[in-house]
Amino acid sequence: GIYWSSHHRYFGYIRRFDGRLVALNMLFLMFIVLMPFVASLFGQYHFLPIGVIAYAAEVAAIGLTLAALWWYATRQHRLVDQDLDEIFIHNRMIIALASPLPFLLSIPLALISEVAALTVWWLAPFLALGALRLIERKGSGNRVESWTARLAQRLGRNPQSRA
Repeated sequence: GIYWSSHHRYFGYIRRFDGRLVALNMLFLMFIVLMPFVASLFGQYHFLPIGVIAYAAEVAAIGLTLAALWWYATRQHRLVDQDLDEIFIHNRMIIALASPLPFLLSIPLALISEVAALTVWWLAPFLALGALRLIERKGSGNRVESWTARLAQRLGRNPQSRA
């Protein structure tokens, strides 16, 4: 659900599309559609390396495909508004890459210990939160907020109201 929500959020910034974006999006959606099958496989074989590896590879593939989609759309403002803040783009990329990282790391670990690999998965939310904290510490949050405020103003919305 988190990846689907991120996908929806990213496409809120994408203003144009081309064949490559459509192909990346189809690849992302293919991995999403495969998730129930891989989750079922994991449910049956969670005690074997193959079950853990299949699930970790699936989650990593979803995350990396979404990151590739964001990178492609935002590279040199290819498919997004020219005034979309570079720091905002960069920060979203950091967050996009932080989530699949523990799943990638767990793949070789599953060959040694399934329990250790599963434990590494618990790092995913902490890495994402750590990435957000790092972004906030760097002081780039203000630029993101100011860009959001400018966008809201353009759309005729008051960024201060939460309605």
